[in-house]
Amino acid sequence: MINRNEKGRFVNGHIPWHKGKRNVYSEELLKKWSETKKGKHFSPNTEFKKGHIWSKEIEEKRLKNSREKILKKPNLNMDEDLAYILGILKGDGTVFKERGSYRIVLDITSKEVAISFLNSLKNIGLNPRLIQRKPKKGNLKGQKIKYIVRSMSKIFGEWYKNISIKELENLNKKEMISFIRGFYESEGCLYIAKNKYKTISLIISNTNFDLINLCKNLCEKIGIYFNLNGPYENKRQFKNSKQIYALRTAVNSQVHNFLDIINPCIKNLREI
Repeated sequence: MINRNEKGRFVNGHIPWHKGKRNVYSEELLKKWSETKKGKHFSPNTEFKKGHIWSKEIEEKRLKNSREKILKKPNLNMDEDLAYILGILKGDGTVFKERGSYRIVLDITSKEVAISFLNSLKNIGLNPRLIQRKPKKGNLKGQKIKYIVRSMSKIFGEWYKNISIKELENLNKKEMISFIRGFYESEGCLYIAKNKYKTISLIISNTNFDLINLCKNLCEKIGIYFNLNGPYENKRQFKNSKQIYALRTAVNSQVHNFLDIINPCIKNLREI
């Protein structure tokens, strides 16, 4: 364990926290150990260890830093980064209230999208972190590693909950492209038909009709045209699943036009 001085600050040298001490474990912990069944793993909690206590100065600093992160004021003036964040969140991302603040989360299998989202959050002044989660042992084959981006912001959460789809109709051209890129990376797909023509189809789907219609209108403003289809039955094995609406095009010129203008980091012609 790293050594600390009387004020709780780090000092040079590494010495075990229990060196030269006797009876370093509490009676409560020793009792738990003795009652643990043979062969069963038991991990002691740090609160049972004597002498392992943060100083008042360190505790105050930790609380202050945590509070500052939650109340940190992000830049909420609309720009390309904020538009991209909104596109991601309207698709696979989520924002929910937690302990007096709001948590921003993206749980996705694409490392490229996770890093892109992480960088955009940093660019507007938030403090996100990226977590990598491997599939659990015994799960079905083919499951991929998950990349989870998390951040906390009360100010961003309250702003996001109050923004309407109608407000997103007034984005400028660069902001439109960024929003569509985020939404497509979350909710889009690209595939080649298994026939002699090898037709390339591009689809963006969501259960929110107003959101799909917004995406269609924004695409038309920058010269990209889709057919809006649906509603379709949601075949996921969940009760009360909402119906799905989809933007679809198999016109070769429109597919290439979309990918050239939007320039997504995944689901592009390089991957098929």
